[in-house]
Amino acid sequence: MSVAGAEARPGALRAGAAWGPRLLAGLFFAALFVARAGLVFRREFDSDEPQHLHVVWAWTRGMLPYRDLFDNHAPLFHAAHAPLLAALGEHAQALFGMRLAMLPWFALALIAIAWLGSALFSRRVGAWGAVVAGLWPEHFLTALEFRPDVPWAALWLLGLAVLLGGRATRGRALGAGLLFGLALAVSLKTVMLLAALGLGALTLRLALPGPAAQAPDAPRSRRGAGSWGPARLAQLVGATALIPGAVVAWFAAHGALGPMLACTVGHQLAPGLGGPGARALILPLALVPLALAGRAVVRGAPDPELGARRASLLLSSALAFAAFESLWPLVTPQDFLPIEPVFALLAVALALEWRAPAGRAAGSAARVALVAALALGELAALLARAPWRDGTRPAIEIVEAALRLTYPTDLVMDLKGETVFRMRPFYPVLESVTRRRLAAGQIQDRIPERLVETRTAVVASDSRFFPPRGRAFMDSNYVSVGPLRVLGMALGDAGPAGVLEFRIVIPERYSVMVAEGGSEEGFGAGTLDGRRPEGPALLAAGLHRYRPAAGEHGIIVVWARALESGYSPRPMLKSPRP
Repeated sequence: MSVAGAEARPGALRAGAAWGPRLLAGLFFAALFVARAGLVFRREFDSDEPQHLHVVWAWTRGMLPYRDLFDNHAPLFHAAHAPLLAALGEHAQALFGMRLAMLPWFALALIAIAWLGSALFSRRVGAWGAVVAGLWPEHFLTALEFRPDVPWAALWLLGLAVLLGGRATRGRALGAGLLFGLALAVSLKTVMLLAALGLGALTLRLALPGPAAQAPDAPRSRRGAGSWGPARLAQLVGATALIPGAVVAWFAAHGALGPMLACTVGHQLAPGLGGPGARALILPLALVPLALAGRAVVRGAPDPELGARRASLLLSSALAFAAFESLWPLVTPQDFLPIEPVFALLAVALALEWRAPAGRAAGSAARVALVAALALGELAALLARAPWRDGTRPAIEIVEAALRLTYPTDLVMDLKGETVFRMRPFYPVLESVTRRRLAAGQIQDRIPERLVETRTAVVASDSRFFPPRGRAFMDSNYVSVGPLRVLGMALGDAGPAGVLEFRIVIPERYSVMVAEGGSEEGFGAGTLDGRRPEGPALLAAGLHRYRPAAGEHGIIVVWARALESGYSPRPMLKSPRP
């Protein structure tokens, strides 16, 4: 094309130039979702994921959380995903299906970021903000997991997009409030976000006294029509309380309000869990710098009303981050899922629009290249953390073993519900707060009694997260058969008396296995309680004796159903003989 031809069609050149950044952003989005789809099937499962799946499964079986099983989370996430798990069925591959169900929520969070960026800055900021937010490594990897924090982040960000996407109206107040209420029914951590939103508004008002958020060129008759006055705030608060109030009323009607409050509030606020210590200074020390930053944002915006909305986004997210770091007893990566995307958006806005002349398109080619380089660095960091081998197998094997070893009515003692499709005999879930309360004596370790009372034959593999008393009991009365343990005990070799004595605590059918000697299948050929067993023997609770046959070493008594299900402790046995 000649120079003259190019000058004759400047609009065509501008349209063509705009396609470059759009195409580049589209390629990043494609890489983002391809990487996410692949990692669903390879990244190891966090211990929280089967815990949440266990609660979802309880809903599918007609059980009521808090009353019938322990859960320290708000209920809406688990109840909403129960139909999907019921459709997928009770098998280990359902773990992948439920992970895939997080993809729409992840996409909604990015849509909310693009909406916020477009409403507060420009479409280019919105698009690139969504790219950078989606590729943020910690956010990307945490949002990959099946956990309520993923829809929680999406609902909160959508609420912010509605709230800050334009001037205050009744519809905006009601829509944002309903989304915030949904977020609160998914995670009680929304209380921290709402408090930060309110504190941010107060901080901004103190930093900019007077009607700073009102557009200066608005007609006098319309001034205040789009502001957040008492009526609009009441509508926002009322809409926010609507869905959580309905959830509380529903559980109260089903006789589970007391257990619900004990699990979700009392459990988390129990005394003696430790305070934030010096971290408590983070929030108060952040107030003045953030107030100054908010004032600078308002004054640097094209008009004060738009500047106030931009500053509200900055202050609410920064104060929420400071509040979690300052006040939250146990800070985890998932706590920041609703916050990190906002920081990513603000970083992109700073790169593309800082000191941009009025009326010009957001960002030059050099600025777009800078943001693209940031996104490329994030993608490289993600690839560096991607697993080169399948990390999902341990969790999948645990679920598969539990399904093979047990019947639907059997119980399995695990830490947090990692066997997913079986009830637990011990009510509290052994997560971090429970372990602290056990150590402080606020919860009694009755694991041994519950195992005996419920005749639980299968327990999880040994873990330092089991309380000492329960752990010692399981170590003495259960043996490993792959990813789980079953009733049994290693007896070793007979002493000079030639007889091995052992005590059964849970009556069941048992078989005697040996590491050396015995039958070709590894069964012991000696006598059990004076008789040579022909197959598994039903052993009552109490003392029993086994006299090994000649040449038998490494004797072990094991729950017979484990052998019948294809699991054996024999590979775990090591004979003391060279």
